[in-house]
Amino acid sequence: MKEPFIDTSGSAFWEDAVKFYNRPGAKEALLDLQDRLGGDVMASLWALSAAKGGRALSSEDVTEFFESAKKARMEVSRLRRLRQEAKSSSNDSYERLKKEELAAEQAVASLAPPVKKVGIAEGFNEGLCVRNLMVTFEQCAPDAKLAEAINLTKTILG
Repeated sequence: MKEPFIDTSGSAFWEDAVKFYNRPGAKEALLDLQDRLGGDVMASLWALSAAKGGRALSSEDVTEFFESAKKARMEVSRLRRLRQEAKSSSNDSYERLKKEELAAEQAVASLAPPVKKVGIAEGFNEGLCVRNLMVTFEQCAPDAKLAEAINLTKTILG
C-alpha cells in the first residue's frame, strides 16, 4: 500500500486535503487546473472538503477562505516558484523547498475557515462538489468550465 505523501495529523480539512490529493490522478488534475487555468489547489480541496461535510458554499465563504489565508497562500506561491526554478539545479535545494512549500500549504489549511461553519447544510452528493468547485473557480479560475469541475470531482471522489 502506498504511503501518504505527508502526515495527516492536524485539521479535518488538512486530513481531507491529503486524502483527496493522494487519490489516483488527483495530483495531476489539480496541478493541471493550477497551471492551465490559475486555479488554487488548496481552495479546490477546501471546496471539496466542505461538500464532503454537506456544506454548500457561497461566494462570500470562498472570499473568506481567500482572505483568511492570504499571506500563507502568497508564501505557497513564492515557494512554488523557487522550487520550480530549483528543479534543474541542486537536489538538496529542491527537496528543502518542497518541504517548505508543503508546510506553507499546511498553514493555508490551518487558516481556512472550518468547513463545518461555512455554507448552508445540504447533505453530501456529487452535484454539491461540482457546485462548490464552480463557486470557487469564479474567484480563482474564471476561465474554468463546468467540465473541469465535473472531471475534478470524478477524479478525486472516484
